[in-house]
Amino acid sequence: MKNKLNKLLLKDKKRYKVCILENTDKENEFLNETAKILKDGTDVIEFDGTKLNSKDYLSVAKKLRDLCGVFNALLIIKDRIDIAKLSNAEGIALDINSISPKEAHKLCEDILLLGFHVQCKNSQNENEHELLDFIVSDAPINTNIKVFEI
Repeated sequence: MKNKLNKLLLKDKKRYKVCILENTDKENEFLNETAKILKDGTDVIEFDGTKLNSKDYLSVAKKLRDLCGVFNALLIIKDRIDIAKLSNAEGIALDINSISPKEAHKLCEDILLLGFHVQCKNSQNENEHELLDFIVSDAPINTNIKVFEI
């Protein structure tokens, strides 16, 4: 599945435009702005809905999955493997406060891409780095756009 995702959705690129989004209270405005970002060529949306309750996090994630599908973009969910699976997202992004890549890898069951924020990668066990499919750089190219590397 992962190779299929890499080839079909990402067109064998080496670098991707990533937008990391946090949900706001104004869902329609949030989704409209996301559509504009995708239309402008963003390849990957990482959704951080960790401030939402689980029901709302899943609801917005499903809407983002549909929107990303229209623009042939990947949806990465921040820190919640359950939300990623239920929304049919392509991946999960971990950070310093997340479970370990080893634990996440077991839960991803080879159906989700597994990534990590680069500032945190160095704090993880070296043996776990091989489990990662991607890293997200925390050095922005411009506002809200980050580099996604496979």
